Amino acid sequence: MIPQHHPLAEWQQISASELAKEFLISFEPETPHSAAVSELFRSIRPAPKIGVRHPTYRDRHRLVANGMGIAVVDEFAVADSATLPFSVVRVKGGPRIHIYLSWKREVVRSHFF
Repeated sequence: MIPQHHPLAEWQQISASELAKEFLISFEPETPHSAAVSELFRSIRPAPKIGVRHPTYRDRHRLVANGMGIAVVDEFAVADSATLPFSVVRVKGGPRIHIYLSWKREVVRSHFF
């Protein structure tokens, strides 16, 4: 996610080394998402400037929309990007994040599942 008026907002894709030059908003260190972001930047020197780590998507959206930095997020965070107040740019060679679902067997599930 990139602020709409940022020079990179018009790009179609960005590399990890180009992205590492920017002020980044990321995940709390103990999360799987943070591990994926760390993997993305593992071989980049100098290391990226992760200035803000925030646990919720909503707050990351607000920070980016207000021009506070660029956030590296998964595709689900920007699924409805047409209505979001920032630009979405794909990261070349971005890491894969595995999604798991769980539920209690004894509870009736929604008819959508």
